[in-house]
Amino acid sequence: MLKIKDKNIIHIIDPNDIIFCQSKGNYTFLILRDKKVLTYQSLKNLASVLYNFNSSLFFRCHNSFVVNIACILEIDIKSNKLHLDNGEVLPISKSKKKKLEIALEIFLRRNPD
Repeated sequence: MLKIKDKNIIHIIDPNDIIFCQSKGNYTFLILRDKKVLTYQSLKNLASVLYNFNSSLFFRCHNSFVVNIACILEIDIKSNKLHLDNGEVLPISKSKKKKLEIALEIFLRRNPD
């Protein structure tokens, strides 16, 4: 479980419930299965916490996004987009496309179900 603080509330979050995180200026949104949480923690710091939780589950696909690999339905290589199981579409940095494919392969080997 993660402790995520916003201005007045401390949220206790199961990292597996995180679909993706999005940086917006000086704050970060965590998009969960059932809600959206705002934190003033940087995406860089939050990504570090998530990697420590499970390095094969989360991937920084773009400067502004960290994605839960388990939530990826498809990767559109031509348009550099990720399609997620909640209907969201995220960008993939061209420089991270190959690393994402490798991370996805590692995730699938570790989680064959």
